[in-house]
Amino acid sequence: MGQGSDCRKGDSVLSIVFSLLLTFSLSFSSDHNLDFWWKQLEGNSRDLKISACQKLKDIRNPRSIPYLSRALQDQDPLVRYQAAMSLGSHLDTRSLEALSKRFDVETDNYVKSEIRRNINQLKDYFAKNEAQSNE
Repeated sequence: MGQGSDCRKGDSVLSIVFSLLLTFSLSFSSDHNLDFWWKQLEGNSRDLKISACQKLKDIRNPRSIPYLSRALQDQDPLVRYQAAMSLGSHLDTRSLEALSKRFDVETDNYVKSEIRRNINQLKDYFAKNEAQSNE
């Protein structure tokens, strides 16, 4: 009976150690992954640019904002749409600035509506945070 409980303790310790190692390896490799996705935004493939925008939306690293802001200027409206969506997920004033600048010159109605949606979402977020900090 004692050996069984020791085994379970050992398994649980190994599980914790494995989880920590996985967490550290993911955090160390995330910068490398960011470089990969940033390079995809600068390439020629529409599909890779769209995938990069989607991935950077999931990662939500604020260092991606300048890259996504440039993608918001892409000639392809689908890339601009995905860039707008990704910028909206970054709760940062730089995202709001990039979206606001693009809104005035955007010609595609579908993209413009996504930009508007994200501008409103970010403005609401910042207003709510300001109201909470004033309480």
